[in-house]
Amino acid sequence: MKRILSILLFFCVVLSTSAENNHAIKAKLYGIQVLPFYAFSEISGISPSVGAEISYEYLPLGKYSWEKHWMYPTIGISLLGTDLGKLEFGQMVALYPYIHWQLLRSEYVEFGAKLGMGASFFSKTNQTNGAHAGVFFATGLNLQFNMNKISAITLEVGTNHTNNGEIFLPNYTMNIFYASLGYRHQLGKDVYKEPNKAKHVPDLKYDFMINNTLAAGVRHNPANAPLVTKFSYHGDILWKITNCYAVGPGLDFGYAPDDIKIGLTFSNALTMGRLTGVIDGGFYLYDSEAAKAGYSDFIYYKFDNNKADGKLFLRAGARYLIFKGLYAQATIRTHINKFDYIEFGVGYSIKRDSSKKSSKNSCKCAKQYR
Repeated sequence: MKRILSILLFFCVVLSTSAENNHAIKAKLYGIQVLPFYAFSEISGISPSVGAEISYEYLPLGKYSWEKHWMYPTIGISLLGTDLGKLEFGQMVALYPYIHWQLLRSEYVEFGAKLGMGASFFSKTNQTNGAHAGVFFATGLNLQFNMNKISAITLEVGTNHTNNGEIFLPNYTMNIFYASLGYRHQLGKDVYKEPNKAKHVPDLKYDFMINNTLAAGVRHNPANAPLVTKFSYHGDILWKITNCYAVGPGLDFGYAPDDIKIGLTFSNALTMGRLTGVIDGGFYLYDSEAAKAGYSDFIYYKFDNNKADGKLFLRAGARYLIFKGLYAQATIRTHINKFDYIEFGVGYSIKRDSSKKSSKNSCKCAKQYR
């Protein structure tokens, strides 16, 4: 734990050397409890444990349209270090960017929500995680008690999730409940001033977009080979609902040397400038893996690496616009609570420009409630 705290302190000092007044830093002490999950529930002797976290935040200035569309969120990056409540589990360090929204605000108290995704690193491999690294997800709700214009005390509760992406076995995943007490300090010489909230935000100039993505990933499957390569194509047509949300139908095609899948999806895109969050829920119309395993039900879920997954699936991740319509994408694929694999890909988006003029009452996501 001393090594983790030393890393966190170094992280804090380096980032705060040349900060502007719209930057802030948070230091938190954690209390954590690893929660039972799937086969992990059979493991006993897990005790509550402690950890620490340093976060560096960029406060919104209102310079970009996406800030207005998304209710002026705070963007941050965190370094978390914690014990895991059992000697055999060792310690975990996680590095992850996150986005934070202030949902309710008064002069002295603020209430917000946090969502983040990054990478986790373990000092030991064990019966719950067969690798030294994995993907990491963070969600939390927090209260901030302002002592003055630059200092505040924070309270936060939430859950963290980590797993190795099915690249190594075992992969029972790890869910961690946490509660934290922290201190927040605004950096820079001047007091941060919030941007003037725009009452009306112009529409993005498109009616719908067509996305085409080619991706690939690997998955551990002992029934066939140590690692199986998975290829996929995903295409969708999404209609703009607001400046930050588009939705529509999609087609999903998956190929592996021993498996072919064809599915339909209900696709969602949440756009923040060049970054877009992707959430696709779907079901397989054809699944050769399930047919070989003898499944005939339209909807089922019976996890067995040697057989097949369920017909319902979820694909979630992010894409980043590189140039015009060209983008890079990273997503995870899951079946209900079963993580399948991570896939990386490239794609191209075609947008149909709107012929209508921008509306003064355009985006529901630009409502002011701070």
